[in-house]
Parts: sequence; structure tokens; C-alpha cells
Amino acid sequence: MEPYGLRALRRLGGATPQERNWARITLLDPAARRLFVDWEAKASDVVGHLRLDAGLHVADPLLAALVGELSMKSADFRRLWAAHDVKRDWSAATRD
Repeated sequence: MEPYGLRALRRLGGATPQERNWARITLLDPAARRLFVDWEAKASDVVGHLRLDAGLHVADPLLAALVGELSMKSADFRRLWAAHDVKRDWSAATRD
């Protein structure tokens, strides 16, 4: 059987550039929870990086749209966004 991470990357090949986004994948694709050893840590990293980007690029309409989309579609995103954590480093390992 092909490892999940490789299957996920193959699916991205057919995705639009907008869909090839770790925040969307991590928070909106239920299968992503199987990809990361510690999904909660990965989700926290992703949201923390979005917070960092939002502070650096306050006028970016695509970033604002992404935050809005995730806010509407993901309770986990809303919870993590409300924590106001800003992250610079990645820490999540993937599964085979």
C-alpha cells in the first residue's frame, strides 16, 4: 500500500494553485489528520504561521480570504486563531 503522505502529494498534482495550500489541507481535509503524527501540533503551526503572515501582509486580499474561508469552515481553525499564537518554526512529523 502506498504511504498516505505520497497519496496526498499525488492528489495535490491535480489541485488548483489555490487548493495547494497547507492551511486548507491541514484544517479542511479530514484525511490530513492521518498524515501528521501530531495533527494538533501541525494545525497550531499552520495557524501560527498564518498569524505571522497576516501581521506582515495586512493588505493581502488572498490571505484575508483564506482566513475568512477557514474561519467559516473549521472550528479547529477558529479555536487556534483565537489563541493569537504566532509561529516561525515548523515542528510536525508526517506518517509513512
